[in-house]
Amino acid sequence: MTMSECNSNLILLGLLALAVWIGWSSSAAGATPIVNYGGTNLVAANANGVLPTPTITGLKKTYPYSAATAITPASGYTGIPIYGAFETEVTAGSAVNGSLQWANNTAGDRINSFATWATGSGTLTLSGLVFINQADFTDLNSGAVMFDAASSMTVNIFLLTNTNNLPRSVRFAVLNGGTWYLSSSSTNSAGMFTIANLAAENFGAWNSPTNIPFSAVPTSFATTGNTLSNIQAVGIYFLSSRDGSGLAQCMLQSLTVSAASAAPSPVDAINSTVLASPASVPADGISTSTITVTLKDAANNAVSNKPVTLASSRGAPDTISAASGLSATNGVATFTVKSLTTGAPVFTATGDGVTLAQQPAVTFTATAAGAVFEKMKNGICVGEFDEFPNNASGNNNEEYMSLVKRAGFKSIRLFNNASQQPGYRAGVVSDALDQGLVVNLCMFAFAGTTKEQYVAKWKAVAEYYAGYSNDLVFEMLNEPRLAPGLTNNVETMDWVNAAVAEVRAVSPTRLLLIGGPQYLQPNFLSDYVTPAYLTYAVNGISFTNDPNVFGAFHHYVPSAYTMPHGATNTLADFPTWQTTITNGLDEVAAWSATWTKRAVLTEWGAQNDLKEPADLQTYTQFFAQACDARNIPWLYYCGVPKTTNSQDAVLRWSIFTLQNRSWDVGVVYYLTGADVSGGPGVSSMILTGGQMDFQINGPYGRGYIIQASTNLTSWSDLCTTNPPVLPFQWSDPDAGNFQQRFYRIKLVP
Repeated sequence: MTMSECNSNLILLGLLALAVWIGWSSSAAGATPIVNYGGTNLVAANANGVLPTPTITGLKKTYPYSAATAITPASGYTGIPIYGAFETEVTAGSAVNGSLQWANNTAGDRINSFATWATGSGTLTLSGLVFINQADFTDLNSGAVMFDAASSMTVNIFLLTNTNNLPRSVRFAVLNGGTWYLSSSSTNSAGMFTIANLAAENFGAWNSPTNIPFSAVPTSFATTGNTLSNIQAVGIYFLSSRDGSGLAQCMLQSLTVSAASAAPSPVDAINSTVLASPASVPADGISTSTITVTLKDAANNAVSNKPVTLASSRGAPDTISAASGLSATNGVATFTVKSLTTGAPVFTATGDGVTLAQQPAVTFTATAAGAVFEKMKNGICVGEFDEFPNNASGNNNEEYMSLVKRAGFKSIRLFNNASQQPGYRAGVVSDALDQGLVVNLCMFAFAGTTKEQYVAKWKAVAEYYAGYSNDLVFEMLNEPRLAPGLTNNVETMDWVNAAVAEVRAVSPTRLLLIGGPQYLQPNFLSDYVTPAYLTYAVNGISFTNDPNVFGAFHHYVPSAYTMPHGATNTLADFPTWQTTITNGLDEVAAWSATWTKRAVLTEWGAQNDLKEPADLQTYTQFFAQACDARNIPWLYYCGVPKTTNSQDAVLRWSIFTLQNRSWDVGVVYYLTGADVSGGPGVSSMILTGGQMDFQINGPYGRGYIIQASTNLTSWSDLCTTNPPVLPFQWSDPDAGNFQQRFYRIKLVP
């Protein structure tokens, strides 16, 4: 930045945190709400659903229901799609084929019915059930739910058609312990339908509400009492009649259910047990501990068929095989837990809503791969060292590795080309390992490389480095689309899979980084770094049980900013640049959660010949922090030493200059927090027309004070600035007014 004047005012930017609470309201005093689904109408008035093209067999039309379109939702509705009731007819002579589907999703929560009737005569009872799945059902507070005088159900029914006053019936439905129960109360009218006192309502059991033969729909229901517990879902049941002149259709618009109190649970918190075995396992994302929960009552009897849940004290870092289940006849429910994160989280179980007293801890111990993972953070790509002095074998001296270490980097990434000898980079590898750096040795296969050559070279590399520390990591293939021109994604993964098998045969525990095809973008990691494409099996080691396989990906986004090929763009040109970055990182985090494997960002960055140099530091800071928040190690591109003879591509990317062994101070500061400036200083001073112009450099993240004197004894402050973007320009327009004037630069304490 250019400063003709500056002051010491400090500008503070704050973030206003907005907390939003979403609560449930009860329909009666003291009632605990179960569900308030939709709040407003679920579907718009007179809305129609659209079924896809059917398959016609004779007179019957069969619809691929998964492709059905939802009915237009009402304004403000945010729930799952509602598909409702659909009828089609095919006329053949005096017969009419009718097909009706009631549904509220494409997963199968529907009734399909099919029948034939004579036009203009006879009646046919059609049935449908619209309900809310357990997965979409609000927390049932604790224990079993009892419907009492304070609990109620309210529904808003929208009458789609009612030709010739055809009879119809709408009842409430409750899924309880695997059985559907229908209310004895019903309505034949559109509008609001309420059961205000559920304690007085007798529910009748209907055991087969979905996918039943049409003839099996009952016309009456035996009542079973007024108390139901373990409610799994609630909804609306429709009955309507059809003759040759029309169909009565009702559509659910909104549903509110509340229950007053939780019936006492038989589960005893003290007598019930929660045991973990083993109590300690490696934090490799594969090894598991089994947690056995046994529900017992106050008399030490087993409590069966009750919901059991398990939670970790630290949440997301730990994977639980199934977060909930029902206790067996012996009261037992079992879970397995695993993690990639070291520590000793406590696991808490609840049985039928009762928090159990025993809360075992499982210790997840550090692994060799996990230690390398931690050391790999804050890395830098150093390419092939073609611009730095090498000896005849291509080995680098140790000076540069020392500079990398002093800049705060913990790992490096360099290439071993498929055309080079296996040990071509051995000197560089040794120098880096001697500095305590993790080394990522990545294979770069040039155009013309065959699969056989690539696989053979990896076998030779693995054998050459077999005795090296596990701080040496292998990355299987750099950007396949760029190098060998592998355009077929499946073929690319076939190459990688074959090479991994060869490496694993030589080095069972060497850490391997595997990316997808093309340019290693996050979506290719998700789609291709999976057991479907990595089918290797070597001495019992495969992708799913290999704790030493990590994902690898590159993330140069927005690409029009990071790779402008000229100083043409600013971050302001890309208002969603932050979201673009985090979306890709979140996709990688999802891959890690799916396969319980770590992932490493092996290339990212931006060209540094930007229109606004400060942008690079802003971009770098946000990107690095976003990775750190998701526990994703990264290696920045790049630190290839640039000289006046460097290729233009390297000049645009490198943050290290060979001639004076210097780093880009600001970028390094935001990458590692290291101060590589060597103290404040002036890189140039020019006196023009009585004005002195300075270019000032120094430690990043510090304020600067510029002072002047005519006698080197008395000094006056000319400028005090907050931490500037470095280097920065400053001008003294009064310099020509003095016979002699001295300047000095101090850091703000």
